[in-house]
Amino acid sequence: MRAGYCGEMVDAMHILMPQFEHIVRQVLQGAEALTAHHKDGLDMEVALTRLVDRPQMAEEFGDGSKLDIHAIMCDRAGPNLRNDLAHGLANEEACESAHALYAWWVVLQLITETAAAAAAQNEAETEKVIT
Repeated sequence: MRAGYCGEMVDAMHILMPQFEHIVRQVLQGAEALTAHHKDGLDMEVALTRLVDRPQMAEEFGDGSKLDIHAIMCDRAGPNLRNDLAHGLANEEACESAHALYAWWVVLQLITETAAAAAAQNEAETEKVIT
């Protein structure tokens, strides 16, 4: 996130996209969604493009964020940032585009909302213990 704050969007995108996909995978696993499939004796991870179709995606991230993630990071008709970055197809211009900045902001918003919700839950639990 720091690279994005500093305006270093090429670095931010190359670090953030794989990490964000991992975050999504972990959240969905916690919600008991299947994030991998077994093929030819191997467990193969499902790409973000398929993960956004899981029903748990909307439950965990909300419909708006699910739509943002799909449109910016996964949709072939859109910027498709996750795919382009994962396969070395994203040039500097793509990483510094308005789409990349919006993707960075979406991730920042999700992290901030999650942290705020966790803090509120922790505070509520602390109050129960005190009273």
